[in-house]
Amino acid sequence: MPLGGVGAEMMREDLARAEIPYQTDLGVCDFHSLRHTFITSLAVSGVHPSVAQRLARHSTVELTLGVYTHIRLENQAEALESLPSIFTNPTADVSVRNVTDNA
Repeated sequence: MPLGGVGAEMMREDLARAEIPYQTDLGVCDFHSLRHTFITSLAVSGVHPSVAQRLARHSTVELTLGVYTHIRLENQAEALESLPSIFTNPTADVSVRNVTDNA
């Protein structure tokens, strides 16, 4: 569904100047799609949520994170892989109780 109004026309002109097609086989490029992509890219790059909020000019960080940030399964897997392993880090303070212990 194409955008209407002055803002939409400005968007089409900006995209044309940047040689980005407004409409492709996948659909229409619109302002909010670009915002979602921009905010998600910031998150994946490790930018602090408060910084992303300010760049997007959102009223709350909850809006930035809850609506405009889309994290894929691959991003979650990368985050887990970056955690220190409790089994290979001898300085980790981890208490493990045997489930057969009567405590």
